Amino acid sequence: MEQLYEAFVRAKKKAAGEEMGKMTHAGFNEFVRRKTEDLQKQKNCHEVEYVVETIDGQVKLKPSSNPDIPLQSLSHRSAFPKIRASA
Repeated sequence: MEQLYEAFVRAKKKAAGEEMGKMTHAGFNEFVRRKTEDLQKQKNCHEVEYVVETIDGQVKLKPSSNPDIPLQSLSHRSAFPKIRASA
């Protein structure tokens, strides 16, 4: 989860020129944990992959619940890693 947070902060600062604002590290972790649990229930999967993307100057945390992708095949997009999380 630390890699995901660092990638998100880097993207906010570099790509969007933003600070984290009121979002704390603990708050970010809680948000990702809740989102992961929700997606696991909705999609009936064990792992959720996250990609940090910048779209129209806004940084987005994009989840995907594709259980068929093995952890070893994770790639990078725009220098921000895809991170898998499980609750």
